[in-house]
Amino acid sequence: MNRQSKGEKNKKSRSGLEWPIGIAVVLLLFLSFLIGALVVLSGEQFDLVTKDYYEKGLAYQERIDAIRRTQEIPDALRIIPDKKQNVLVFRFAPQFQGKPLSGKIYFYRPSNARQDKEVDLPASLTNDFVVPTEQLPKGKWRIKAEWQVDGQTYYYETVLYLE
Repeated sequence: MNRQSKGEKNKKSRSGLEWPIGIAVVLLLFLSFLIGALVVLSGEQFDLVTKDYYEKGLAYQERIDAIRRTQEIPDALRIIPDKKQNVLVFRFAPQFQGKPLSGKIYFYRPSNARQDKEVDLPASLTNDFVVPTEQLPKGKWRIKAEWQVDGQTYYYETVLYLE
C-alpha cells in the first residue's frame, strides 16, 4: 500500500503543464524585451561621421600621403586660440608664405552633426587665417584642415576644446 500511495502522490504533484507553461512564459518575456528594445532604439538618431563616408574611405590612401607630407614639415599648421578676440588663428608654416594656398577647414562636432561647419580658405591667403569662434558652441571640436600648395595636398587634424 505504501508504494501505491507514493505513486499517487507523484501523479498529483505533477500535472504535466509546469514545463510548457514555464517555457511559454520565458519566451513571452524574451519577445517582450526584444519588442521593447526595438521601440526604444527606433527613436534613436545615429549620426555617421560624414554622409559620404564610403567614398571618403576609398580615397583614404591619398589622405595618408597628405598626412605624411604634413608630418614632415615642423609646425605645418598651428591653431592658436585667442580668447580675448574670440577667434582661432590658423598659422601655416613659413615655407608656405607667399605661395598660393587653397583648401578647407572642417569643424566637426562629435556630439551633434548639425553643428558641423566647413570654411573655405580664401584664394588671397598668405599665412594666417582667422576664424571667429562666436558662432561655435563651447565644447569639444575635431578640426580637420586640408590645403594645397604647389600641387601638393596637406592634411592636419586635431581636437580642440573651446571654452
